[in-house]
Amino acid sequence: MKVNEKPSSVRRIVCLINATIILHNMLIEFGEEENTAWIDEKDFSDLADGERAHYEDGDELNLAIPGWAPKDERRQQLLCYFKE
Repeated sequence: MKVNEKPSSVRRIVCLINATIILHNMLIEFGEEENTAWIDEKDFSDLADGERAHYEDGDELNLAIPGWAPKDERRQQLLCYFKE
């Protein structure tokens, strides 16, 4: 999925991430063991860690959004970030 100008694109991605987290937590709670057959290594990124975007203190995406900011401020930030 890709983030685009539609607000629903970010909402859909966040819902999928939330569902993944819930399923992960359920597996832990129910004591399921890791099954390597579930891992599709073709889905992994080919980027080495050094090529990934690095974390910087004070980066706009790591700061809280002020209460006066537009409702879709974070979505706009993410969209600009992904377009870079």
